[in-house]
Amino acid sequence: MAEKVGKEMQLEGMWQQLSSSYNYLYQIYRHRGYLTPDEANHANQLSQMLAGLQAQKMRVDQELSEEMMKHLAKMIVKRFN
Repeated sequence: MAEKVGKEMQLEGMWQQLSSSYNYLYQIYRHRGYLTPDEANHANQLSQMLAGLQAQKMRVDQELSEEMMKHLAKMIVKRFN
């Protein structure tokens, strides 16, 4: 379970970094009114990476939740035996 929590924390850190970069490009767009082709390409890549990270995080969250439910069930069974 510790491994999954570590993975979740790693994904969260990556999310923060990518999100900061994406927000920076958004602020450029708001200030200037446009992005250069390179900036637009970078923003698109960041958006795709964020979507991929979100999917990974959802899988890890689901696995962690399932593992926690298993441990909870074991604790309940032990208590009543």
